[in-house]
Amino acid sequence: MISWILKIFTLAVAIVFVVFGAYNFDVGSYSFGGDRPTQSETGPLKKIGGDRPTQSGNESLKKMRSIAETQHELAMLLMGKKEFSKAAEEASKIFDLEWPVEEEPVLLKELIRFSDQFRHEDQATLGIQLLENNFKAFKTTPSRATIWKEKGYLYKNLNQMDKALECFREAQRLEKP
Repeated sequence: MISWILKIFTLAVAIVFVVFGAYNFDVGSYSFGGDRPTQSETGPLKKIGGDRPTQSGNESLKKMRSIAETQHELAMLLMGKKEFSKAAEEASKIFDLEWPVEEEPVLLKELIRFSDQFRHEDQATLGIQLLENNFKAFKTTPSRATIWKEKGYLYKNLNQMDKALECFREAQRLEKP
């Protein structure tokens, strides 16, 4: 009886993932995957001052998310091909965009996801470089503390304990009340 309940539960979870898109990074929050606006959703460009067309804030954010989604996929495909340096370059383009501070939690998840992926591929050094190169994109203290901790984990993975200690101490300093 219990095995049938487990099978039904597993099937239900699978259906939810298919219906809502398991690979869509929107599950549980908003992010870069699955957000493919059509032309009718984004509307035409508006002219504000001069001749340069701009998009409203919401339309601009949709465009940035679309760009980030593409960069994410490029980076992941390159990782799959074991072209790690190129993957790091493509991933960094996500953080080079001028994101509003409200998007920082999503960006932080993305940065940590890439860092973790590099660690699992025995490319912790590239993970550290990715963190250092994109640290400037994060303005809030909690995000910066998280990045310092992630950097500490990567140094620990490289068996560079002194550097790992420095990173965790910096995170500790930032997290003090």
